[in-house]
This record gives sequence, C-alpha cells and structure tokens, in this order.
Amino acid sequence: MVLTNSVTLDSTAGAGADGNISFSGTINGSAAGRNLTVNTGAAQASFGGAVGGTTALASLSVASANATLASTTTTGHQIYSNPLTLNSNVVLTTGTISAGVYGDIIFNAPVSWSSDHSLTLNAAGNIGINAPITASFAGTITQPLLNLNYGQGSTSGTGASLTFPASVTLPAGM
Repeated sequence: MVLTNSVTLDSTAGAGADGNISFSGTINGSAAGRNLTVNTGAAQASFGGAVGGTTALASLSVASANATLASTTTTGHQIYSNPLTLNSNVVLTTGTISAGVYGDIIFNAPVSWSSDHSLTLNAAGNIGINAPITASFAGTITQPLLNLNYGQGSTSGTGASLTFPASVTLPAGM
C-alpha cells in the first residue's frame, strides 16, 4: 500500500466499534510527510509487512489493545501507546524531521516477544521506554535480543537521551 496523503484509521466509533485493523503487506509513503495513525481501541492492530520499507513515512502512531509490528522506518516520531508483540526481528528507525530536529521512538505500553527475535531501535533522536520490555525465550539465543541506538541524527549524538524508567527483562545467555 502507498499512502498518498496522511491517513488516520480509527475503528473505535460507530457500529461494530473496536474492530481489528490488519495490514498484510508493505506500507510506504508516496513522498515525504505521510503520517499513519492507527487506533483500534480494544481491538488488535497487525502490521504483516514493513512500514516505510521503500519510502519512509513521516510518523507512525499506534493505539490498540495489542499490536503486532514489523520493521518500521519514519523520518519523524514513532509512538506506541498500547502493548506490542513481536513475531519476527523488528528494526524501528527514525530520521531527521528538520534541521536539528530528530525523530524519537517512544514506548508507552509493554513490548514483548517469546522467541529468538530481536528488537533494534535506531532513533535519530531520543528513545523513551516508559513501560516494560520483556523477551522470554527458553531456547538457544542466536542474536542480541535488544539493540538501542539513539542520537543517530547528529554526528555527536548531542542532546539525545535514552530513558527507561520501566523494566527491561531479557533471558540469561545474552
């Protein structure tokens, strides 16, 4: 799917409110400045393919009871306000919004996965982990499970921060 304008998908109003929203393929912007907002309320949001894989979106905001996420690239902020489940290796990348203004990655709800998958955060700006991140896997770990790279938008990383007042739980053997 190619977004030719900014899009808000909201399944929380009207008959059959709180319906699932599912994307089975890749989502790209047709040009810079395309925002995607997905709100499912008490239902599920699922991203089966890369978001911004060829042409980055300006921003992504997801509010759902639980979301399944694929790798995502935006030039601006990525804000996740409800629980996320990872079913594959996921790389979240933000870029430069404008001169000296960089995209942040913010988790305001738990992130979890239960297999040998990795979560890589490449933020041009800040990373904020305001809810628990939990990887629970009993098998052989074949890769780093969590990679945090912030301040990638400037050569010195000046002004960028990594904050996580919430817990991060990873299996032994990392």
